[in-house]
Amino acid sequence: LGIFFTNGKGIDGANQTKANGGSGLVIAPWAENANSDMGGIRIDADGNVEIHGKARATQLNVDVKWWSDFVFAPEYRPMNLAELEIFIKTNKHLPNIPTEKEVLSNGINIADVQALQLQKIEELTLYAIEQNKKLAELERKQKELELQVQVLLNK
Repeated sequence: LGIFFTNGKGIDGANQTKANGGSGLVIAPWAENANSDMGGIRIDADGNVEIHGKARATQLNVDVKWWSDFVFAPEYRPMNLAELEIFIKTNKHLPNIPTEKEVLSNGINIADVQALQLQKIEELTLYAIEQNKKLAELERKQKELELQVQVLLNK
């Protein structure tokens, strides 16, 4: 148990040059096997951090490469609900969302998943707005028909 400088992969804990696997910081114990019960933190020479165990923070800022505000651009057209239903039945997941197999194999990029989730929430908001417009139009037509029925009954 301790702190030592290594790539975390060798058995002797010796520092290595970046060309030979890179030196870094390991807070031990460390196990190469992610399924091991051993915890630890490794920071490689490129600054990549690998944690075996839970991470806890009061705040986490993630730099993002894109965000989903494009959903509200006038030219954006979400998939219509009939197409979406077919896509879901066929693929068993939402469009542009990684599949369970992909996530279990590769993990997730938190920034991308957050942006994708927000995109789906924004699309749901657009669907709700559209449904509300259709409902308002049906209510207007119903009142119009009720008035016509009253006029016909009073003749």
